[in-house]
Amino acid sequence: MNLPTYNAYLVAIFDVFIVIRKEEVIAIKNKFPTKIPLIVERYHKERNLPTLDKTKFLVPEDITMSQFLVIIRQRIRIKPNQALYLIINNRSMLSMSLTMAQAYENFGDEDGYLYITYASQEVFGYQDDMTGSNKEVQVIRDRFPNKIPLYVERYVREREVPVLGRNKFLVPQELTMSQFLYIIRTKMKLRDSQALYLLVNDKVLVSHTSFWLKILVHPACA
Repeated sequence: MNLPTYNAYLVAIFDVFIVIRKEEVIAIKNKFPTKIPLIVERYHKERNLPTLDKTKFLVPEDITMSQFLVIIRQRIRIKPNQALYLIINNRSMLSMSLTMAQAYENFGDEDGYLYITYASQEVFGYQDDMTGSNKEVQVIRDRFPNKIPLYVERYVREREVPVLGRNKFLVPQELTMSQFLYIIRTKMKLRDSQALYLLVNDKVLVSHTSFWLKILVHPACA
């Protein structure tokens, strides 16, 4: 079999696989209309966490990611102090307050399943990728010990609010989230009626009374 023919064969097999899974999901939803079908797997580079005894789950649509995290922790029987994180499509951290219905609506795969990966590392490749940034931050902190270096960017799926003119900020450590939110709103020139939320690492909705020092200092620089 030559290469083009073999590639076409693989594409055909993949298409059949997608069709089969779509049919599975249709049958599941017809029988359980208020449940969300999941496929949960360990991150392929993960070595510190055990593998789940099963990968397919059917959960209530109103269960939160926080509640599901507890279920996964119990199934893999990890220590209370051992970190565990849930990731969508191997790239997006999930807000723990998000319901399964919300996650499914935003991240559900074309085959009908919601794919979740679990890992002991907060962001894939985080330690390696952040080495250069850590050095830069340390230089800033040494020079301005009472300031907090921030990197602010628009959420990847956001379309309603404009992109900031710059991403890096250096702010007083006593500045509250509410005050910084006002700065961002002013820079974006938003209408008073337009909502704007601040998140840390794309997953944690930040309290507007919190101080940056408690939230955004990188562990390597604290």
